[in-house]
Amino acid sequence: MKKFSIYTLALLMVYMLAFILLESHAAQNFSGYEKHAGQDIDALVVFFGDFDDNGNISEESVRRLTFAVDLYKKGAGENIIFVGGWRPLQNLYGSAMMAKRAEEMGVKPSDIFYDLRSRDTINNWLEAEKIIKKQNFKKVVLVSSAFHLMRIEKMIDIGDDISASYAAYKEDCADPSKSLLDSFSEYNYNVASMLTYLVFPAGLYRATIGKLRN
Repeated sequence: MKKFSIYTLALLMVYMLAFILLESHAAQNFSGYEKHAGQDIDALVVFFGDFDDNGNISEESVRRLTFAVDLYKKGAGENIIFVGGWRPLQNLYGSAMMAKRAEEMGVKPSDIFYDLRSRDTINNWLEAEKIIKKQNFKKVVLVSSAFHLMRIEKMIDIGDDISASYAAYKEDCADPSKSLLDSFSEYNYNVASMLTYLVFPAGLYRATIGKLRN
């Protein structure tokens, strides 16, 4: 029993250390506005987060939205594409809700695009890609949280005809604010999601997502 406790504690320490290291890595590689300034970005692709208990877009979704609108206003993106958040049985369309909020925040309606058919990271990108190609966009920036972007890099295939880079809000100045507990919770979620994607056959993975996000 004592040996089991030691092993459990060691695994927990390794897991926590991985959280700290990955958070630092993500912050260095994805965070900030400066790297995208003056690059003539055709569109910012914003990935939906989740809903709150009342069916409104969650604080995490608002963080991504606020960051994207800030990038847009600073000239680091000429258009914004919102993807994700489709919950068919609840008649909820997260990307449309984010698009409406963006317009209220000063983004021109003609510069806003969104999908109504995706509810997981892979299909978020597939729907975004349809919009990108239809609008003849060539250079885009994918916007989300740092941990989610690390997962996105491993899960999606970006065609050679699209130049894509990544941008995440800085966790220490996110709007709304983000606590360390929020970051750790998101880390756990993305680890679980990535493991599910790697372990489950493609059909079972899609069926699981459909069941959880209906």
